[in-house]
Amino acid sequence: MEPLPQIVDVRNGFEYRGGHVQGAKNCQYLLPCGFVSRIEKLDLDESKPVYVICLSAHRSIGAVRALQSLGYDARHLKGGMQAWRKAKYVETTTATTTSNR
Repeated sequence: MEPLPQIVDVRNGFEYRGGHVQGAKNCQYLLPCGFVSRIEKLDLDESKPVYVICLSAHRSIGAVRALQSLGYDARHLKGGMQAWRKAKYVETTTATTTSNR
């Protein structure tokens, strides 16, 4: 079986717990500086792409830029969770999250 892709959901914890892509790790994005310190705790593999998702793709664009500045091959999901839900893809509420502090 092929391993799940690396997915980072940058919405806040409440949004994430309401439904997210299976296997996505939550790391809220507000500003690059705080995000960078928290993203390091997720232990992402820098040799593999990282897919970033938020509600509508606005926050994920900033997070992708921050990840790219660290050397990650980061990409955002066009349309975010709104597009995911519109396509009726599966969501889960099982959480993998980092502290926002």
